Amino acid sequence: MRLLPAALHRTYRWRNGLGSALEIAVSPTAGEWSLSIATVDADVAFSSFPGVDRTLMALSDHGLGLRIDDRSTHLEQFEVVAFAGEQNVASAGVTAPTLDLNLMVARGQATGSLTTVRVEGTRTIDIEADIAFVVAIDWEGPTLDRFDTLVLARGDSATLVGDGTVAIAFIDLGKARREP
Repeated sequence: MRLLPAALHRTYRWRNGLGSALEIAVSPTAGEWSLSIATVDADVAFSSFPGVDRTLMALSDHGLGLRIDDRSTHLEQFEVVAFAGEQNVASAGVTAPTLDLNLMVARGQATGSLTTVRVEGTRTIDIEADIAFVVAIDWEGPTLDRFDTLVLARGDSATLVGDGTVAIAFIDLGKARREP
């Protein structure tokens, strides 16, 4: 298990220049996967990522409105949507800055998913994915600050002590990557 402190997350501009994000982690193999927290300030188009499967989780308490290929949807806080990186996606109805957790995986090289876990006191999380990132998104506890991230691998366990919600990004690599 390894800690990625939020204070060390790098800020970058989106590929299309219309927003910014905090980079939590990227694959050591270029383009295989990435995990970030985007800030959405207005109704803007999201960057296009052909060949990439994206999973997005609304983090802000007011959620996030989206338009995916001209279909409108509203994500409540911690709700997740998955879409292809080549789809036309834009934020919609944004009246206040909102945050979202964004997991991107290269189609055919990896698969990914996002979920949340509520912790009240102590909770152990067992990892069954190749890689997992446990992100403190709404958290009060002695060892993690907001957006601090634990990195775990298949078979690892993490015992969290505190109160709040963590998001977990699971990444499974292609079979060829798992074989020695």
